[in-house]
Amino acid sequence: MKKQISILCLSAWFVFNAGILVVNAETWNILDKSMDAWNQAGETELDAAWKCSKNYLSAEQADGYVHIQKLSGADGFLTPESYPATNKANDYTIDIMAKLNPIALEDTETVFEANQITICFGGKKLKVYLKYGDAENGYLSFTPAWKHDADEKYLLDTSEWHVYRFVYYAADYTYDVYVDNLEEPVVSGAKTHYDGSNNYFRIGADKNQYCDMDIAYVKCGTGNFSLMPQVRSLSLNSDSHVVGNPHTVQVTLETDLVEDGTPVYVSVYDKAGQSWMEPKTFAIADNKASGSLDIPAGLPEGIYEIRAYADMPEGETIKSHSEPYYVVGPSPIETGLLPEVEPVGFIIDTEAYEIPSPTNEYIFPVVVDAYKHVDETGCFKDGTKPVDRYYWYHTPHDDPGGMYLYTGPTLDGPWTEQGIRMTNDWIKEQGVNTSHISSCHIIWNDVYGKYFMYFHGDNNRTNYAFSDNLWDWEYGDKAVQYDDFSFSSREASYAKVFEYEVPGYGNKYVMLLMINENDKRTIYWAHSKDGIDWKAIRKPLVRPSVACKTIPGTTTKPNYANNVSGPFLMLADGRCFVLFHSSAGNISVAEVGQNFDMEVHWGTYMNCKDVKIMDNGDGSMSAVSRVASPFFIQDDAGCWYLFIEAGHRLGANTAYAKGKTLEPTGFHPSVDGELAISFIKDGQGQTVVRNDTGQEYPYVLYGMTGVAIKEGILAVGSNTLDLPCGGMYIMRIVAGNVIRSLKILS
Repeated sequence: MKKQISILCLSAWFVFNAGILVVNAETWNILDKSMDAWNQAGETELDAAWKCSKNYLSAEQADGYVHIQKLSGADGFLTPESYPATNKANDYTIDIMAKLNPIALEDTETVFEANQITICFGGKKLKVYLKYGDAENGYLSFTPAWKHDADEKYLLDTSEWHVYRFVYYAADYTYDVYVDNLEEPVVSGAKTHYDGSNNYFRIGADKNQYCDMDIAYVKCGTGNFSLMPQVRSLSLNSDSHVVGNPHTVQVTLETDLVEDGTPVYVSVYDKAGQSWMEPKTFAIADNKASGSLDIPAGLPEGIYEIRAYADMPEGETIKSHSEPYYVVGPSPIETGLLPEVEPVGFIIDTEAYEIPSPTNEYIFPVVVDAYKHVDETGCFKDGTKPVDRYYWYHTPHDDPGGMYLYTGPTLDGPWTEQGIRMTNDWIKEQGVNTSHISSCHIIWNDVYGKYFMYFHGDNNRTNYAFSDNLWDWEYGDKAVQYDDFSFSSREASYAKVFEYEVPGYGNKYVMLLMINENDKRTIYWAHSKDGIDWKAIRKPLVRPSVACKTIPGTTTKPNYANNVSGPFLMLADGRCFVLFHSSAGNISVAEVGQNFDMEVHWGTYMNCKDVKIMDNGDGSMSAVSRVASPFFIQDDAGCWYLFIEAGHRLGANTAYAKGKTLEPTGFHPSVDGELAISFIKDGQGQTVVRNDTGQEYPYVLYGMTGVAIKEGILAVGSNTLDLPCGGMYIMRIVAGNVIRSLKILS
């Protein structure tokens, strides 16, 4: 059985209505070219002669088809001399009959077989790549590569003739791909690539790619020739509600080739396919229907789908359609589940920087606690001591960018400028041709025992570098690039990496980043076992414009002005959230679930209008025009700090907000009601910590410089501490949401 590309496939297209096979009129009004005379024009403009775009591609006439081949050189394509104009605003169907021939050359990582079929309508580009092989080894894919993962392939015997059908949808610039007479598409809803305003048909191969193909004909016509009876769309005015509440959702259905009066049923289903309510009946009129769906309060928290289907007589079917629906916990914003912070001000006023940014940008903040990964002597792995406890990097975006370092003793500063640590010239010396480097994010990598920095340069790829001491950086390599994630992308930047295991992936790290799809910035993700080799997930995590995305239990739709970016992963109470900024100028939050299989938009976390830190010079303060690139970190007392960009894009400065400092409140009372942790000096002069809570708790012991001295378990009763020398220490004990800081004099 052929393997479908699971991330994009939808359910089957069916071909019967009222027991009669539906045949859509196929009018090939753009191209109708038989390749039995490939370079000769026929009697109509639809049958114009074709040509080779460059001499790297050879074309030879055969009996009823043309044989094309390219084994070296730059790009080479078979392309028509002329054809009637096309427009991205129209739907189109394209049929190409082709088979592949074996190529004697061996694939390498940089030069490989990639038989390409590409069509472009007004800058919206459809493409597939074919690999030669039998039913177990030949396949269709959507990216050029010398090897593909199983979920990137559609297996088929490409050594045989097949008709490859493309159906382009102008409404959302997507396309379906069919093979031969299959009732369902190989892929449905593939996003088009962006290519300016160009129009063309190309069959061949790009630079450093091989092709060897036989082409029998190429046809193109206006409209969808694969249209079947179906529920084409199911629109909801709300896609979620908070658990324990009933909710009414307005449903709008659009169908194709469904007779008036046909009943379509709508219900809520769980992942196991179990319905949770009596279906609501909608009667189709002019291929449309609408009404309300009352969802009961008893639905448990979880992921569901609202499905529309028709119950037709035996042997007659209509394709169903569904949309995801979520029952979620309470709002993380209203309940204070996410850190509650208040704006403080700019870290350094723009005019006060001693080492100014060449483009007046002080953005993409990341702050690292340098004392977290030092040895018992307080030194880094390379034997050097931290300059100070916290290292703050910012990176201008516009050319040439670069990574600027500041150090400080506390998260409130004061911050000392250390200058630029990584320049665009530096990365060019590593063989990477860039115009700028920017948007760095730094984490400690446990696998390699080093600090890893992720950054973009240019915007179409994310790179990594590594360091032992947060000061000297060695370039690693490319981590990911734009087409790893989306067929229609042009950028892969603003990445942040977090240590988080997504169930079922066997990973250690996740990367969240911005992908530009058709001029809309979208958040995607990838996972890795080691922080170097990444597997991109070809499905958006947070989208900027989805028709039914509303704040749970409401019909309020967030406004992102077509762009979301700067993602930060936050875990709270077993729930996973992504905080991000948008072109609307605010920081918002979406819930993605522990499995990264949800997309619930909770609205604005921080509104730029509330960040009043601009000094007007008369004692009053005004709000900044934009907040972006959120970065969270906690101090020893558990107080949250949020570092952000504040100000207009490409001219902002780094500011920060902070939460309330948590006072030591002790622990929750034990069974016997005792609540006491204290230290004493025993008769031998040893330092003893008494734990009379009745429970064991983990602790970390810090010196006054903030370096962690030791960690362990505070047993019930007396605990003798072996301290390196006399002085003051801080013991930090965490019990759930309660933090106890105990000063110890030795």
